[in-house]
Amino acid sequence: MPNSEDLKLTLGPLNVPNPFGRDRELKEIEKYISSNQNLILLGPRRVGKTTLLNAIEIRKSKEYNLIRYDCQSDRDISSFFANLLVSAKHPKIFVSSKGTKSNGEFKEERRIAEEIIKENKCSPFLIENIVSSDVKKSEEENIKDSTAFLLMLGYGELSNEKGDKPVVEEYKFAIHYNIPILCMIKGTDDDKRSNDVKWIIEDIENNRRGIYRKYENLEEFKKVLKDAIIENNEKWDKEKIDNLKKERYKNIGDIFFNSIKEQKDEKFLILIDELGELRHDKMIDDFESFLSYFGAKIKEMKVKNFTFVITGSENIFTSSYQKYFGSFWFLDTDVFNEETAKSFIARVLKLDNVNKYLDKIIEVCGTLPKDLVLMCYGLKEKEVNNEEIKDTLISVIRTPEFILEQQYLYLEKEDLDFLKNISQYLPASENEIKPYVSSKIFEKVSREQFILKENNGKYMFVSKLFWWRIMYDLYREKFEKFLKNILENG
Repeated sequence: MPNSEDLKLTLGPLNVPNPFGRDRELKEIEKYISSNQNLILLGPRRVGKTTLLNAIEIRKSKEYNLIRYDCQSDRDISSFFANLLVSAKHPKIFVSSKGTKSNGEFKEERRIAEEIIKENKCSPFLIENIVSSDVKKSEEENIKDSTAFLLMLGYGELSNEKGDKPVVEEYKFAIHYNIPILCMIKGTDDDKRSNDVKWIIEDIENNRRGIYRKYENLEEFKKVLKDAIIENNEKWDKEKIDNLKKERYKNIGDIFFNSIKEQKDEKFLILIDELGELRHDKMIDDFESFLSYFGAKIKEMKVKNFTFVITGSENIFTSSYQKYFGSFWFLDTDVFNEETAKSFIARVLKLDNVNKYLDKIIEVCGTLPKDLVLMCYGLKEKEVNNEEIKDTLISVIRTPEFILEQQYLYLEKEDLDFLKNISQYLPASENEIKPYVSSKIFEKVSREQFILKENNGKYMFVSKLFWWRIMYDLYREKFEKFLKNILENG
């Protein structure tokens, strides 16, 4: 029996481990994940795929290193890979190369910094921890790859025994590659500092480069460093993403997949919502070339320390595109069946299971979960009757959410015209629709799951509320007639 959390009525995707009516889908998804099978969730918009991803994220958060990305947040393929990469790797903090953990002005601070960075789920880079024949090149490469640069300054000269100034060089690398700088300054007597140290501090202050903190003892150093990492981690990740997404998407993608490969002791669960939204990246001409690259990189991975769960509303994984996802299994996410929909309405509106209005509400709004939520949300404080159902329907569909042009910006004018024109003839069979539209446009909008064939063989909008909005705006007389027939004779 679902718990009370399952019936939490919210206008956005649910963020609960057991969403109402989705036991079967969750069991199926978990079965694929446990057997390390990549999975694609298909289904129309508003059916609840994001809710399923949210549930999986909650259920699996303790078992996996979770990576989550919503492609609707930024329809950019370089940004897509940049976000995956930053999520896959612990933030790397480069510690400036003044001395080592065993000698020098900062030997204690270096040891403490390494511990604090690790404790806060970041990856420290200290030059003494690696062996390199070209130290300067290694410093530059690792600073460029870092999330932040921890610059420690005191009083002494920055030159080493060879006369080189690695800290000055590292500082310049960080500026060149736009790496966030966290400067920890020992002591407070600035007059006693070396000229190089004074120059860097003045440069940071005058040009507002990153942040800097002063400390007087090791305990204060620990606290200040820990607080700074916690406070800035999210900001640093964002800046890292902004830097990365300027690169070509294949360059970032290669680094991402290599990062997964190198972390073979980790278990990654990668949840990607609405992959089809990346079709609208204006910086690339060929979405199919991206799918080809993405599918090939997943297939060539020899390590099995990751599982992808991807959603798509417009069936981008079918027909010609499907060949790029041969290593994936497919799972359809359907609208609720009538029994589940009735149970949902009855429990939310506190109606008994034989209430005469259950069938009327379903006939009006269908069984798409989001549409059911919107209708029930509008009716929950009212006495359910024909008049309230009509008023609620009109109130819901007149919101901007049901203006096709605003919700589906990528639809071409001929697609929009078709959907508006065909609405007056629905529900209808394919043969009944053919006289009014070209087969090419019909195939496109049905493939993208705007209209689908129902069990009775008739085509209808997956979201009846979108259909009602079109009827209300363009065919008001028919709107009134249809609705009156449902409410009086349903």
